[in-house]
Amino acid sequence: MCAWSRIRCTTYSSYWRCQALSASVLGKIRGLLQEAGLGLEHVARVTAFLADPSPLGAVNEVYREFFTAPYPSRSAVGAALPKPGFLVEIEALAVRPSQPED
Repeated sequence: MCAWSRIRCTTYSSYWRCQALSASVLGKIRGLLQEAGLGLEHVARVTAFLADPSPLGAVNEVYREFFTAPYPSRSAVGAALPKPGFLVEIEALAVRPSQPED
């Protein structure tokens, strides 16, 4: 899932924009999981790609709002994102519990 804005996350006001974009992306991920009959508790790994890693604190705050302990494994990477203007891209790997065998 990707959220984007043409404003880079380097000023105080865009810190909050980056926070809102991260919340939007994680909300979309939560929705996709729900469609698959899963929830955020099934997420085993999260990777956040940031066009500008300086507002990592904004992403961290949002992460703690969506996930609870035990937290999924997580990485954050500063990267050139595929489309100019993208600020945040988040990948999530979820694991579907195995069905009990009869």
